Amino acid sequence: MAHPPSYPQVPVLGSLPAFYPWLKKGQMFMFLRHGNSELNSPIVTHNLFGNNEFHVSDPATIRRILTSPDFARSDFLIKNSKDLFRYFLFGMASDPVWKKHRKAIQSGMGPQFVRKSFTATVVLMADLVNMWNARLMDPEAGAVVVDIRDYLSAVTLDVIARVAFDFNVACLEKMGSASVKRTSTVQHHVNQLSRAMVLRLFMPKMLYPLFRVTKQALRASTKYFMDMVGLFLESRQKKAKEEVDGDGDGDLLGILLKNDQDGKPTFSEQEIQHEVLAIMLAGHDTTSNTLTNVFLHLTQNPSIVAKLEQEIQDVLGTDKSQPLEFADLPKFKYVENTFKEAQRINPVIMGADRVATTDVEVLGYKFKKGAYFSCNLQWASLNPSIWGPDAHVFNPDRFDSPDVPNAALMPFSAGPHMCPGFKMAQMEAKVVLIELVRNFGFELVEGQRLKFEDGVTIHLAEGLKVRVVKKD
Repeated sequence: MAHPPSYPQVPVLGSLPAFYPWLKKGQMFMFLRHGNSELNSPIVTHNLFGNNEFHVSDPATIRRILTSPDFARSDFLIKNSKDLFRYFLFGMASDPVWKKHRKAIQSGMGPQFVRKSFTATVVLMADLVNMWNARLMDPEAGAVVVDIRDYLSAVTLDVIARVAFDFNVACLEKMGSASVKRTSTVQHHVNQLSRAMVLRLFMPKMLYPLFRVTKQALRASTKYFMDMVGLFLESRQKKAKEEVDGDGDGDLLGILLKNDQDGKPTFSEQEIQHEVLAIMLAGHDTTSNTLTNVFLHLTQNPSIVAKLEQEIQDVLGTDKSQPLEFADLPKFKYVENTFKEAQRINPVIMGADRVATTDVEVLGYKFKKGAYFSCNLQWASLNPSIWGPDAHVFNPDRFDSPDVPNAALMPFSAGPHMCPGFKMAQMEAKVVLIELVRNFGFELVEGQRLKFEDGVTIHLAEGLKVRVVKKD
């Protein structure tokens, strides 16, 4: 059977020599961006130690693969990391266990969850604005230099912890302390674990020590989060014993802790621990890194900032004390377009993987049941033949065109495995962007290394340092 065009292969190693330089640099996402383009094909063959997988970058075909029952998800993302996490909704295979987890988590992320998240985000953004204003009170300060990603990570993690687990981890509050060290920040540990999960996908276990992704090497980061999960569970158990009323029964943790019809726990202790950790990571890391990318582009595009400022004034007026209401959010079209454009030009997700559940034909090629497909979301969102000759230009206005290929943008995936928290993420991003642009100006700090790096979410390896300037 004829195969699609292939990356160069060697016996046993397959395509490893072709992608190893990118793997070593922590930039496999760049390999994916170049692969389909260099081979000039919407589907290419990639061989990993003798196993073929087929990388697809055609948006219509990607959507078919993600939504059709002819394809199902395997446990590819977590199969090499089950010594760390076995029950992550975003990495589990399409099986009955996944369906049970999906049903529970989806039921806890409805409209009420989004409204509660809005309230929490507004409160936390007010805290952040006050924190930065206090630092800017010094008449000689002029500007304050911050790693904005650390603050965005703190806010988004605080939101998910408060709303999903009824617990205040106080990440933002701790950011105000000068004693906070880089190695103790949430983002550091997120980066360590997500880097390990990606690297383990592309190498045999014998190479884990070389890349420092053994279980022992990751012990500090796994302990950091499991201790945090333990605090959530301990707090909930304490409230139950003391019969303290709260919002917990209807939150995600309450749903995970419920018993089934026979009075037995629906989920094991390990399932609960792992899903709480997954919700923490997935519930904040994609949003915080995409927002970081937004500010990277805003510091280089003052005309876009001016349009954002104008829209904010048009909706809320010039009085900064005017509160942002939930009903206001649909009015912010340019804010929404700016976030979408960051998702397009800097997609934080590498792709999505599926296995054929039956014999299929894809882009003119025939494949047997069990064939493995990788949806190359990186190239699908940057391909000039789809997005036009300015595909590599940050331009939120493109989404106002009736010809924009909206269907080609799938930052939250599609089909039964689509992110259940996407509405919360979109809302949260709007609130954060509105409040920060409304209150401050931002300037890029010169001389920093702006290198994007692999992870469960692709991120700036060293964060993003900006000068925060108070607006008149």
